Amino acid sequence: MLAAVFNDAFYRALLLLVATAALTGFLVPVIKSYLDDRKFRDQKVFEAELARQSKVIESQAKLLDDLSRLLWGFLLLSLAVTFYAKHGNHKKFEVAWQTYDEKNWEYFGNIRAAISAARRLTPPTTHKALMAVYDDWFMDFDTSLTNAYKQRLRPGSNGWSALHDRIYAEGVPRIDLALTGLAEELKLAGSKAESVDLTEGAEFNEPNGRKTSLPTRA
Repeated sequence: MLAAVFNDAFYRALLLLVATAALTGFLVPVIKSYLDDRKFRDQKVFEAELARQSKVIESQAKLLDDLSRLLWGFLLLSLAVTFYAKHGNHKKFEVAWQTYDEKNWEYFGNIRAAISAARRLTPPTTHKALMAVYDDWFMDFDTSLTNAYKQRLRPGSNGWSALHDRIYAEGVPRIDLALTGLAEELKLAGSKAESVDLTEGAEFNEPNGRKTSLPTRA
């Protein structure tokens, strides 16, 4: 009797062991395959998110560089007009005005396009601050500059001198503030948003990439 019970228990244990071994042999590859597949999918999601973030950062850096080049370029384009007018250089004043008259709408269009791109890459407050620079200041000094020319203010007059000083004194800090705020918002401080060299003869890039120089008195 005892032997029969022992044999029955032995066979049951043996069957359980065989079943466990068989089940383990089946489940382990299945579980491993599931885990490998899950790891692969998670890795792909991570890589896709990393690539998306990299593209966003590249777009943000390009936005900052574009706006820096455009805002400073437009300011310097206008200062060339008022500079020669202030110092009474009639010939260079007319050339500078003609250049400004030909290029100002290109600058306006490119700046507005860059600010529109900022809507997708920055918070509403940053976009609003950039629009304020565009609407409240650039449009204002463009109107003042155009009116001064249409009124045929004499180069060397106090009117041109005051306009030049105002555009310089207001423009430099406003652009600095706008670009610094954008760089800090995008966590790109220390990139190419620094102030440009505003000394006579210094070079800067126009919207088409061509280098040009700041005016000199001569």
